[in-house]
Amino acid sequence: MKKYAIFLILISNILLCPFVFSQEIITIATYYPSPVGIYEQLVTRTLGVGDNNADNVINGADAPAVADTGDVWISGRVGLGTTNLLANSRLTISHTGVPLVLRDSDRQITQGGLWRIPLDNGVLRFQANTSAAGDFSTFNSPLVMNQGQVGIGTDPFPTMQGGGLLFLSHPYVSMVLVESDRARDQGGLWSIPLDGGILRFDVNTSAANDFSTHNTPLLMTQGGLIGMGLTDLVGRWNLAQLTINHWGVPLAFNETGAGAAAVNSGGLWHMPLDAGILRFDVNTSAAGDFASFRTTLLMYPDGSIRFPGNNGGAGLYVGSNGSVGIGTLAPAGTSSTASGILTMGFASAQPTATAGATHIFTGADGEGYWMDSAGNTTRQTPHDPETGEWVFFSKNVKTGRIVKVNMEQLVKEVERLSGKKFMSENAPGN
Repeated sequence: MKKYAIFLILISNILLCPFVFSQEIITIATYYPSPVGIYEQLVTRTLGVGDNNADNVINGADAPAVADTGDVWISGRVGLGTTNLLANSRLTISHTGVPLVLRDSDRQITQGGLWRIPLDNGVLRFQANTSAAGDFSTFNSPLVMNQGQVGIGTDPFPTMQGGGLLFLSHPYVSMVLVESDRARDQGGLWSIPLDGGILRFDVNTSAANDFSTHNTPLLMTQGGLIGMGLTDLVGRWNLAQLTINHWGVPLAFNETGAGAAAVNSGGLWHMPLDAGILRFDVNTSAAGDFASFRTTLLMYPDGSIRFPGNNGGAGLYVGSNGSVGIGTLAPAGTSSTASGILTMGFASAQPTATAGATHIFTGADGEGYWMDSAGNTTRQTPHDPETGEWVFFSKNVKTGRIVKVNMEQLVKEVERLSGKKFMSENAPGN
């Protein structure tokens, strides 16, 4: 009975005196797991570490305004596989641990879908997995960097420290250049492969952009030999240091800078090889495209050369047999064995008397003439082209005076008067 009375008194005090409890707030908090400790697994929707807003207070203001599941925000440094956090780095990865791995879920792990970036012995590598197990037991290393040197498809060569900055391995994809403003089969796609000890510059001509067809404007060998426009190297490289295919762009010279001639006034030349003849052409087109040009020199495979001159005619021709033709390409006539012959073709116009100079030329009648500085032109071949008789002929181009003496008839008259014989002649065939 006593215990029951005490319980009633206690209940009455609680019900009648609620103001006592309104003066104190009791908070019960449960922390699980504890912020301090070592755990095998910690799972959270989002994670924030540090004073991200730099207000020296760590609270809810350090979280982003909108945080999606899986978001992580860290204000300090992060170490993966290491506790040696570098002062100037946000992320430090130990190469002795698992390197940085990238996974493309849209591609197979053996077809470029799995990569890693390990650092080993001071060498940073970018490796593509080729193992079906995805464990990098086999891989390719398209890119390797070693203290300022870069290797593509190969490691930088230790024996060439300081001797090279970029190393390319030709079994892998060669260096490729793409111009976005041009079609890739019209000069917009190039590659620079090393093949058989020969460095090539290839321009793609395939619509598939795979270099299945291509032109090779330039090749270089280890011996310092250079080829332009060649694809067949057999039997060519021991001939010259520089070999140019005439089907490619010929060797060209362009004068630039102050005082340079215009492209159509001697400032642009090229040297094409055409039908076995090497030409020296000077451009006369304002567009600089050799749509019009003048050929100043031709070299023939038989060893002869020709300077055609402004009119593009025969000009000066030096045959391989040592004969010279002026205005003709046949200095020895129809004979190919005669040498030491000077042949002058028909002069298209009679020369002009020039002070201090004489002219030798072939007239329209096929006769040879010699003009002195006074304009006196003397026929050097002493036969009349019409009668075949021996004559002396001279004409002054300034005065128009002509002197013609029939020497054959004069001698015959002297013989008749003197009774002496001064001239002998043979009939044709005698």
